[in-house]
Amino acid sequence: MSYETYKVYMGVKQHFEQPGYDYFRYNGGVRVQSSNKYYSRRGFPRYFETFNKRYREGQLLPFFVSNFVSGNKRLEDMVNTGDDIFVTWKTRIQSMTYNFKQELDVMLDGVGHFDELFSKTDSDPKILKMFYHGDISPETFIIMDIILNFFPQFDRQLDEYQWPATKIVCEKYKSFLSVDVKKYTDILRKRLDIA
Repeated sequence: MSYETYKVYMGVKQHFEQPGYDYFRYNGGVRVQSSNKYYSRRGFPRYFETFNKRYREGQLLPFFVSNFVSGNKRLEDMVNTGDDIFVTWKTRIQSMTYNFKQELDVMLDGVGHFDELFSKTDSDPKILKMFYHGDISPETFIIMDIILNFFPQFDRQLDEYQWPATKIVCEKYKSFLSVDVKKYTDILRKRLDIA
């Protein structure tokens, strides 16, 4: 059983770390070491046995996704802090619409014009700074891009080391999110008073 969990982990790991790999396109299939070799690795299977004890089969994929999105990639870290990250992530997912509305207010507070969120001034655009500081969630940041498609603009504007890695995680995470684009577009339009 832990070998199957290991394969799920490796599929998520490949999805977030390999540009050409898509978890859904390949149905989670990845090349992994044989079960004999897996079980012969001293101590390694115990991580996955721990995850099996903590979570049912349907929870393992979201557990690994939540940890990779947060940057918690090492197995030891997942064993120690992964549960808290997963609980926080589940709460965000369950409250995604509410959070989007609240975080939209945070984004627009103190902004004279909506475009200021995406303009590069002395450093990063305001929306990106807010994302980096944790003022807005990854889900809200991604939903805003799904609606407005500002990632290509950031690609042209930003030459820093951090944005390319951030973009990759966000792009990879998009495929795990279920976003009703019309609903969120309507929320944004209503908040901006656009008919």
